[in-house]
Amino acid sequence: MPEQSGSHYPLTWEAAHAHIEELNAGAFAGRGTWRLPMIDELLSLLTAPPHEDNFCMEAVFDPWQKWLWICDRRSYVAAWYVNA
Repeated sequence: MPEQSGSHYPLTWEAAHAHIEELNAGAFAGRGTWRLPMIDELLSLLTAPPHEDNFCMEAVFDPWQKWLWICDRRSYVAAWYVNA
């Protein structure tokens, strides 16, 4: 089962990468190739609910997660994230 809830608290971009390394080291869900998504990958998973809170399908991510890091960097000192 893929990780849907993420961390229990907000992470910096560097800490998000460390979290990914921990998932890979422990072969979470039988996989050792976890990584932060590219923007196109993440956006393909994020869609608005069809009718407010009346979902036709289960959410991909835990609704508690609001800020999602992506692997793309904005500059040498800044990275991109998505506010879900």
